[in-house]
Amino acid sequence: MTIDKKLSNLNPLDRFLSTRKAEILESIGDETYMVLSSSPADLRDEIIFNTDDQNLRGIIAKPPQLVQLVEGMGNISCGLPYPTINGLRADTPSSFDSGDYIEVYSTGYVEYGQQIKRSKDEKLGLYFTSVHNTAHIVNFMRFIEEIYEIYLPSTPLVVNFAVYNARGMWLATAERDEKKFTWPEQHLELGKYYTENLYEGRELLTKAIGDRLWQEFQSES
Repeated sequence: MTIDKKLSNLNPLDRFLSTRKAEILESIGDETYMVLSSSPADLRDEIIFNTDDQNLRGIIAKPPQLVQLVEGMGNISCGLPYPTINGLRADTPSSFDSGDYIEVYSTGYVEYGQQIKRSKDEKLGLYFTSVHNTAHIVNFMRFIEEIYEIYLPSTPLVVNFAVYNARGMWLATAERDEKKFTWPEQHLELGKYYTENLYEGRELLTKAIGDRLWQEFQSES
């Protein structure tokens, strides 16, 4: 893959994230996806996660849950992982009509993608639910805490949050909430969040992401 001049001036992590974003956008087309990712701040081209590790595969297949909602909502499990050129990937069966996935790179990069579908009710359209979708954020953070605590304890990490193809999305805070503000840009990207120690800072970091997301939807313009 040819790296252009702009990418060549970035540090290894930013260069990787920029390339990964392009890959995600090419893969999802015009679908809307919430994508959470985490990585060692000092991302290197070295093997951190062994794809043959059965303990790692077990955590991916059955991620821990801090928040459990009705009918399994909030659960980020995407099934049994299988090896890829990058590491391990799990994705929901097509019978569930969902494109959710977890991908764990051997380099230590972890990514969770959740498809956000437009409501069949045209009045509702595309929306982000403050309870349902946020539960997935909370559980993703607990998931990566468990993985990194085992394989990269006390390692500085970077967490990234984005909703791709988010234009027109609004925040639903109650069942019959009204659209107060719809996202005007193509993507909703909160950027990178740095933590020296996820084990000690997970709760604060999770709250910071949730608060920032809430603030983004408070505009009246």
